[in-house]
Amino acid sequence: MDLKNKIISLYIDEYKDTNFTHFCEIVKEDLSVRISDTTLNKWLRDEYILSPKARRNTRNNMKKLLKSKHDSTKSIKLKNEFKEAIATIDDSSAHPKGPRCKYFGEMIQMNTSSFRL
Repeated sequence: MDLKNKIISLYIDEYKDTNFTHFCEIVKEDLSVRISDTTLNKWLRDEYILSPKARRNTRNNMKKLLKSKHDSTKSIKLKNEFKEAIATIDDSSAHPKGPRCKYFGEMIQMNTSSFRL
């Protein structure tokens, strides 16, 4: 149990932006502990932490779970923890969205050839 908490705190403190597969490789090199990414995923989901590469469906399911737990609890401390977890899920995005085109079909193209036009 102590090793599990050490790995979770290491991920939260130092490697929050790495994906789970890469973090498992880091744990193997640094701590000489072999752990599967599936096990790590389960441990971190129990702490309400998702991978930076989590899909939209996974994020939405986690938000629904946190909102239901937020609504069902009466403790103000727990409600604040659930709000913070929901906010971190909303803030993190694997693919940041770029600005939309002003007109339909508009595309910006760039010429990177070495020849002058």
